[in-house]
Amino acid sequence: MGGSENPSGGNTSSGGTGGLGGGASEGGTEASGGVASGGTSTGGASQGGASSGGVDAGGSGGAGDAGSVNTGGVNTGGVTGASGGQLGEAGGGATGCTTTSSLIVSATADSYMSERAGEQKTNYGQDARLRVSGVSAERHRTVIAFDLTAVPVGASVRSAILHLALGATSTGERSLSVYALARAFAETRVTWEKATQTTNWTTPGGDTAVRESAHTTVGDGAQAGALVDFDLSADVGLIVQGSWPNYGWLVAGAEGEMPLEFISRESTFPSERPRLELTLCP
Repeated sequence: MGGSENPSGGNTSSGGTGGLGGGASEGGTEASGGVASGGTSTGGASQGGASSGGVDAGGSGGAGDAGSVNTGGVNTGGVTGASGGQLGEAGGGATGCTTTSSLIVSATADSYMSERAGEQKTNYGQDARLRVSGVSAERHRTVIAFDLTAVPVGASVRSAILHLALGATSTGERSLSVYALARAFAETRVTWEKATQTTNWTTPGGDTAVRESAHTTVGDGAQAGALVDFDLSADVGLIVQGSWPNYGWLVAGAEGEMPLEFISRESTFPSERPRLELTLCP
């Protein structure tokens, strides 16, 4: 889908860029609902729920690399558009089905990592906010994971949209990119240097698939609570097919861009928490 933005507090949409290339297997995620728009909470119900297959949420452990991995650092070049791929590209996203069902999946783990001096060993897994910025030597990147075991066996993914609610009004335009993680992370242990208590990132700041999964531009003045959307249909389709491990995603800002905050899963309002909205073909 094409990228669009609504600085007055609506959704900011993004296009997927074809998603992953290559991969292994595994899976993981939990479920919860709700909608946040314009800073107003409109409720939210919880459904499903399970432990996260690709995420070490407790601290120790970890996982190996997967598929085609970017170990040279995340590509945070200035992405400004959203002319992403079509459903079905790169193996993700079903097409042609006439009957669909919906599933709302909430994050099972999220945190952010800081490159700032003195903060590279600090974990932010219990923070109420998730930060993204591209300022040199002070970059912040968000990691987030979902348990996808609630997807029925045999179902295919027609669309998968990641919704993140802004934690503060945007002051200036921001360009954001999402990458599939190539290594599991532990919510309460992940830092700029470490994925888990015992496993370092190969490259500080996170190991990801080489190919960008999605991108979007958040407009100047976008209101706190507004949703920023990323089309992860191709990625989730590959994960459900067993073609890529479910380690979650990394959100990065374009090089040099100032910080932007999102609301984490620690929010007391379910409607504000990060979530995936899936449309499935039975």
